[in-house]
Amino acid sequence: MAKADDRTRMEVIALDLLAQSDEPTGARRLAEVYRREKIDLAEATAGRFLRALDEMGLTQTVGARGGRVLTKAGRIRLRQLHAEQQIQAQSALVAQAADVKSLDELIDLLHVRRAAEAEAARLAAIRATDQEIERLTEVAATHTACFETCDRIEQSHNFHLLLARASHNRMLLAITELLLDPRNDKLAVLLDRIAVGAGVIAGMVSAHPKIALALRRREADKAEQLMREHIEMMISTANRHRKRQVSGKPKSFGPVPGST
Repeated sequence: MAKADDRTRMEVIALDLLAQSDEPTGARRLAEVYRREKIDLAEATAGRFLRALDEMGLTQTVGARGGRVLTKAGRIRLRQLHAEQQIQAQSALVAQAADVKSLDELIDLLHVRRAAEAEAARLAAIRATDQEIERLTEVAATHTACFETCDRIEQSHNFHLLLARASHNRMLLAITELLLDPRNDKLAVLLDRIAVGAGVIAGMVSAHPKIALALRRREADKAEQLMREHIEMMISTANRHRKRQVSGKPKSFGPVPGST
């Protein structure tokens, strides 16, 4: 049995073939195309696949020779599959860009977070349920109360992810999850240590309750502004540290309470 990804690829190839054909197309032609695409499939198997597409309403038989053409539903399905492929390709590029390995790349990542999460905060103020806002308020309060002893990074990421979910925008949530991927934990720890050394960690943590309050009051513009300022503080802190490195005066930080 073909895996889901393989079956989707086979479906795209079959629907593309029919969409581009000037006449009804059958199993023999489809099997040839599959072989060209490195899919070893007998003509009989290609025929069964076409019958499955018939049953889904994506294709229909035309004429005595049993050739197929796309139905309206088939054309819609093909557009959907192409859109999904494009999104997957873009996601792969974003994932590669988000796999940060240097302070410069961390700063670039924070610029993307600023854009995505400021918008997420604005939408959350409009769309979040009362229960979601209550949960965000609780998480922000917990983070503020324990920031000197708890895992600050975990607490912070939890707040930001909950807020992205409360935006009820799937794309913003996907971007936020990607940017807060555990692969970037080393840089998250670095930023935490830089913030502690710069004396701004308390200010960073205190932003969360302010954002939660703006959400509770349904102040969309205020929530967006506060989130933007919150991440701009991270960016400016990282930039100041980078300048110290370039000037040859790097500041080294030892273990920091609450970081991992």
